[in-house]
Amino acid sequence: EAIEAGVTKLKQDEAVIIFPEGKLTPDGNLCKFNRGVAIMAKHADCPIVPFAIKGGFETWNKKRRLPKFFTTLVIQFGQPIVDLTKEEKEITAELRSRVNFMKLSLERRAFYKISTKTYSNFLDLMQDKGDEYAPVQALTIKTKEGYNGISYIELSRNAKKFANYLIETIGVQRHDRIAILTESRPEFGIAMFASIQTGAITVPLDVKLTVSEHSHILNDCCPIILCCSSHYLDHAKEVQKNVPSIQHIFVIDKDEKTEYPNVFDIQADIEKDLGRPRTFDETALIVYTSGTTGNPKGVMISFGNVYSQFKDFEKIFELSSKNCLLSILPLNHLLELTDGFFSMLYMGARIVYIKSLSPKELTEAMKENGITNMIVVPLVAKMLKNSIEKQINKQPEKIKKIFNFMYSIAKYLPRKIRRQMFKTIIDELGGKLECFISGGAPLETSVCEFFDRIGIPVFQGYGLTETSPTVSTNYYNNNKIGTVGKPLPSVKVKIADNGELLVTGHNVMQGYYNKPEMTAEVIDEDGWFHTGDIAEIDKDGYIKITGRIKNMIVLGGGKKIFPEEVEAVLEQSDKIKELCVLSLKIKSGNKAGTEEVGAIIVPSDDIVNAENVQQIIEEEVKQLSSKYLAPYKMPTLILIHKDELPKTSTRKVKRNELLKWYDGYT
Repeated sequence: EAIEAGVTKLKQDEAVIIFPEGKLTPDGNLCKFNRGVAIMAKHADCPIVPFAIKGGFETWNKKRRLPKFFTTLVIQFGQPIVDLTKEEKEITAELRSRVNFMKLSLERRAFYKISTKTYSNFLDLMQDKGDEYAPVQALTIKTKEGYNGISYIELSRNAKKFANYLIETIGVQRHDRIAILTESRPEFGIAMFASIQTGAITVPLDVKLTVSEHSHILNDCCPIILCCSSHYLDHAKEVQKNVPSIQHIFVIDKDEKTEYPNVFDIQADIEKDLGRPRTFDETALIVYTSGTTGNPKGVMISFGNVYSQFKDFEKIFELSSKNCLLSILPLNHLLELTDGFFSMLYMGARIVYIKSLSPKELTEAMKENGITNMIVVPLVAKMLKNSIEKQINKQPEKIKKIFNFMYSIAKYLPRKIRRQMFKTIIDELGGKLECFISGGAPLETSVCEFFDRIGIPVFQGYGLTETSPTVSTNYYNNNKIGTVGKPLPSVKVKIADNGELLVTGHNVMQGYYNKPEMTAEVIDEDGWFHTGDIAEIDKDGYIKITGRIKNMIVLGGGKKIFPEEVEAVLEQSDKIKELCVLSLKIKSGNKAGTEEVGAIIVPSDDIVNAENVQQIIEEEVKQLSSKYLAPYKMPTLILIHKDELPKTSTRKVKRNELLKWYDGYT
């Protein structure tokens, strides 16, 4: 009768609160859960929302005649159980598992002052952050049905379940390798944190690489497990054929069409603490540098490297569980992984993933989620700027004049006033966007200035995979446009005699996997990492990158040119969509075989199909070069490339591919 009454209420859209134990606990621990709640849920086709209470037993247990007064009761709700296709017994067991996991988390929060705790290992840190922000939504993705997400406590619980299964059933040992191949999605977090708990080293993979490239990389580090999303399952199966070390493939998202085990369906005893503590000097990740093919370089990143980035970002960016990051870079990109994934979760923020980078999709996600921060590559920042400017240009002449006037005086006004002046634009970006953090490639000054004027600064930073990755960044009240900012608090830099930027600190990698000789080439005896970048440090401590040693062009007369300097000048043109400056050999004539400054240019959409596009671009290059560059730096070979330039996953132009393209150019 009670169950029938409950089902009736549920079908009337009311809520029914049930204590499925059916009796008071004698010792504060959970008793056996009864099946009534599962029966009701199945009959009413209604989700079950688990909840846990901390302090009830301590306040008034069976042995006390009266309750304790002035005590605290904490109630925490978990994510709903919506899959009611399972047997009642399975649903009941799942419910008890979730409630008990939350209960233990609440107990840890009550007994430990998390904010003042120091960590002896990374596993303690993970657990405490899961406890501290337990009910907060951690990771969310936009799907056709809306946004689907996972809370901190459920991220912690699912990761522990998967880790226990890998340790107890599969037999994963400390320092085994586990590779992850997936698009950006919440389930990546489950695979990542499970891998950490097993004691394994995680290898995040670039989804844009081919089966051959992945096979080459994985035969270098020899993982025993490959986790993938259902979208990349066929790809993963092909890779497994070429990599003998891969013993198991796990699908990380819910997909009923495959015979491969799914992380949500595996059975493991979640009440066992099988996780292995991870010291800060242990290797956490092996990250392969972008575009690696014939000679892969696996960068070994320690937990101490990752932790140093947390702490530095915590000092210079005031982030909390009120913040929300829109994640658009791939998760094998170390900037996104360290600063956009680990650091944001460390601070209790929410991360949102989307499946498209169109301006419409970006702005919709910003509005729907109240996005406060984004980590971008320059191309995305420029795309958003162009989109905003197109909207402005569509306005009546009177509105455009008002905008231009406000824009001209904005640089003299405080940021809060600028945000009010351009509130309409900021509202189109969700209304709460505070800043962009840009890395991966040089950022045009005009893009920085535009967003700074409207009150959304773009903080340009600098780093390399080998430095975990951030070396320096601009930030609030310390933002000098045209530089890559000041070094992070725990990082030291200096300029070598040849102008190269050297870096040392807790962020410098352990080395290249299985390549000690190559490691010794870039990290000297005193622990300084040689970046390969030419830089200047001004009197205020801001770093400016002026070129890259390997890209340097040396002309026949001995003149040295850094392509980045020439590119920065030509990028000012609205007739040039993208370009790459590099050394090209003359193919014919008296100068055949000599090196010249070449520019491979993609014209803007407005002129790309014009009959005289070559002439237009040549005149534009000549005009800008004569105004801003010494004559010997002006490109003498100008080639039109009508398609997008080939790039790595971090949006860096693949210069070697362009050289091959030039070889076949007529």
